[in-house]
Formats: sequence, structure tokens, C-alpha cells
Amino acid sequence: MLLAHDGEKATGVLAFRAEGVLTRIFVDGGVPVFAEAGAHGETLGNVLVREKVITHEQFAAVVRRMTDALVDDENVRFGEVVVELGILSKEDLARALTAQVEKKIIGCVHRGEGEWTFDARSVGDVPRHPTPIRALLLDAAEHFPDERVETLAAAGRFPRTKRMASLLAGEYGLDERELAIVQQLDGT
Repeated sequence: MLLAHDGEKATGVLAFRAEGVLTRIFVDGGVPVFAEAGAHGETLGNVLVREKVITHEQFAAVVRRMTDALVDDENVRFGEVVVELGILSKEDLARALTAQVEKKIIGCVHRGEGEWTFDARSVGDVPRHPTPIRALLLDAAEHFPDERVETLAAAGRFPRTKRMASLLAGEYGLDERELAIVQQLDGT
């Protein structure tokens, strides 16, 4: 679905439900720019701690600042506070937010089959963290859980390319080693 909307340069909200999790991917001109997922543990702060970008102590300092802001009737976001406290630069925050969107989309790919719907409409003023889908899908496939790979192989599904490998290499940013593998994808 993501590749289809990329090819059509579609704009709207792509909803995917699988394994009890709803993920909404906001697509602008075919490019995912934002994602929301039902997994509560995927907040920016939790992702930054898990990926060891910030420490537990830094996370706690940000949460304290956010709590103080709430007492003062201010609404602040985790990302704003992490920059305000000097824990991350604006550039580091932008990279982290893009990585968060990528992880939510990769989560869709890892959950496997589910129900997709697409609402063709303006994506409004959601935060924008463009995530080129082709390279992201390769990253997702590289980290398939073993049981998913075994299920695909047991079903007799073997990939083959429909287009010239050299064209795919340019679109997906493949290096020489990856290109050599793609050239072997012949459906057997």
C-alpha cells in the first residue's frame, strides 16, 4: 500500500490495523511525513531512552519540567523541553522524530497482514518528518522476525524482481553488495 501511494503521489491518511494496533500514516505527495500508533510505549521519550540517545536521568528531568509546565497551565511537548534543557540540539531532535516515524511504519511491516484503508484528504498541519518509503521498507525487511521469514518461506513465497536491478538500486539506494543480492531474486 505504501509503495502504491508513493507511485500515485497520493495525499491522505493511510490507516493500518493488525494485531490489535491501529497505525495512521500521514502521506503527502506519496511520502510518509508523520505516523501515529496505538502502542503507548512508542512515545518520543521512551524511544530516546531505549535507543540510548538520552539517559533515564535526562528523561526524568524532562518529565519534571513538563509537570511544572502543566502546573503553570503551559502545554509543552517532550521535544521542546529536551531542546530547552540542552539535552538535544534541534537537529538531533529532528533526526529523533524522523526515526520515531520510521519505527512506527516499520512496526506496520513487521505486524504482517492486516486491514488497510486510505482517506484521500489534506494531512493538515501534522508535524512533518519526511520518510522516503523505499529505503524504509528495505530496513523493515532486514529486521523481519525469524518466524515471519519462516512463514513466508514455508508458504513457498520467494521474491523476484519485475524491474531491472540497476533501476531498483538507484531508487532504493542500494550498495554493491545489496545490488548483487537483488540480482539473484528470480522467484526460486
